[in-house]
Amino acid sequence: MSKGVILRVPGAGPGTGPMLPAAIPALSPDDYVQRWSAIRAPGDVGAAVTAWPSALGDQALTYSQETAGALTVAAINGKRYVKGSGIAAAGTAPKLTSAYTVPRNSTVAAVIRVPYHAMTVIAAGGWLLTRAGDGRWQVQDPGTFGGAGFVTVGAYTSPEAWVVVMFTTPAENPLLRLNASESTTVNDGQVSAGTSPASQLLSITTGTTPNGANARTANVAEVVVWDRLLTATERTAAVAALTAAYPMVGTQTL
Repeated sequence: MSKGVILRVPGAGPGTGPMLPAAIPALSPDDYVQRWSAIRAPGDVGAAVTAWPSALGDQALTYSQETAGALTVAAINGKRYVKGSGIAAAGTAPKLTSAYTVPRNSTVAAVIRVPYHAMTVIAAGGWLLTRAGDGRWQVQDPGTFGGAGFVTVGAYTSPEAWVVVMFTTPAENPLLRLNASESTTVNDGQVSAGTSPASQLLSITTGTTPNGANARTANVAEVVVWDRLLTATERTAAVAALTAAYPMVGTQTL
């Protein structure tokens, strides 16, 4: 089932036809509360993206830190994605931020490509989804960023691979899933969100501050939020649907 507002099909200019729905891939479970699909990113391939509308028509992801250069619409084998913005000249790393507040006990999934770098990828529900310099994907309390106390998934991916990554936002001991691998294994003791807010505005980092050869950018095809903890069966179904919708998952090609 497709959800969302009526938008003009990308590439359709004035006078080229009626307003038509830009269909997004079917996804189960379909009771998500926010969904950003690059199919709905405005403009043709190469167009700059400053606001990425939600498929539900309410909360856009808004780009900040324009000193890093514009986000752009890109495509691989016909599948659209939002291309990382480059490296910020100074200050905070470039981000996409929504006014939507992710509450505790939510589930967040993304189809994303993030090369190895010690950077925060998604902040939501009082947790940080990060990627370490050695390639690990992990979820941790913002208060212990870079230190002990995180959930990591054992199966690393190649530095350039697209993945479906999913994590939960309970009060403590979140779950992390990377493609078919899932883990609640904690490194160095219990993981809790500590003093982090019980709900948190969603943000996605699309680049890093200057760090020489290690500076990196992220590319994003889809982000989905459910305001509940999905069951194991639902997590498997959701990841399978996103993987089927984006054949570049697991590949290094851009």
